[in-house]
Amino acid sequence: MDETRTNDNVVHRCTYHVVWRPKYRRKVITADVDTRLKQIIREVCDERNAPVTELETMPDHMQLLVT
Repeated sequence: MDETRTNDNVVHRCTYHVVWRPKYRRKVITADVDTRLKQIIREVCDERNAPVTELETMPDHMQLLVT
């Protein structure tokens, strides 16, 4: 996923590491929440043309690496 993007006058590669966690790191990401959360994130990233490099969920937080 070492993809370089171009525009009319710009060449860029921008990757973001995003971590979401609930307050006090409560373990709220259960199996149902995990499935729906991944689905929503993939839909939004597809709409924005932002490929998901990695997506990992734990019971108390979620990590996302998106380009």
